[in-house]
Amino acid sequence: MKKASTYIFSVLVTLLLIVVLIATAGLHLMKYRALSAGTCLQLMQSERLPERVHLSLEKYYTEQENTSGIPLTVYADSITEAQCEKHMRELISYTFNGLNAGEADTGIVYNPDFSELETDMTAFFEDYAEKNDYEKDEKYQQTLQKAIDNAKTYIEQECDVFRSQTLREAGLIDKVKKYVPWLTRGLIACAASIAVLFVLLLIINRKEKGNVWYWLGNALLVASILGLIPTVWLNVTRWFDKFAVKTDQIFAAVTGYLYGLTHAAATICGIGIVLAFCCYVIFMIQHRKHNARTNGR
Repeated sequence: MKKASTYIFSVLVTLLLIVVLIATAGLHLMKYRALSAGTCLQLMQSERLPERVHLSLEKYYTEQENTSGIPLTVYADSITEAQCEKHMRELISYTFNGLNAGEADTGIVYNPDFSELETDMTAFFEDYAEKNDYEKDEKYQQTLQKAIDNAKTYIEQECDVFRSQTLREAGLIDKVKKYVPWLTRGLIACAASIAVLFVLLLIINRKEKGNVWYWLGNALLVASILGLIPTVWLNVTRWFDKFAVKTDQIFAAVTGYLYGLTHAAATICGIGIVLAFCCYVIFMIQHRKHNARTNGR
């Protein structure tokens, strides 16, 4: 690094490398964390979301009993914690399979099984009609079907803690999935760019190739610190807790998802810092060997 030109070109390449490393980390986070069904499935367990949904549904139908006249027991078998978890898993898988398919049609349709609910509600209505001599005419059938449809819709909404159906109806899912294939292409482009920039550093520092590790360490350190600062701030200030979401399970799901992403980003940055110090160690070893060879002449 004795020549000014070598130093200046090394700095310029390092700056480009910092940008590419940040882009690589961001794309990796999006593809393997943000758009992974496993992220939400894991969060579903850690935040006890099926239990929260079950308790919410149980409370709702208990309160609705005086208004609708339908006791909680009619819904009991359809809103168990196990049933809620089943609906949630199916919806999460359906959503992320569709997203990661890009523009392709996966052929997967979200069609939750509410046969038990239909059976229990039909039995209740029939029993009620027999006891009260209510004629099972067209109006009766319409009332029964409406009650079943309302129950299905409400249970689906409560199980959709990540509000994916709302995003789908708003057209956001279809818009996003068109760009998902570009994540892989972007990662490939970033990997190629890193390789090219590394080779450029080798060419620029061809007289002291050990210096490449110094510049690579600088790029990793700066990129990691730039990424670490906002993630640490978001976690320390608990910024996502400010979201005005009243429903307990939705708040837990959304904030848990976002904090999970910031934790993952912080982990990537931490790995980057460790790798940076490894590069510095290699640089020091190479630098000492170079000096020993130079002084031995």
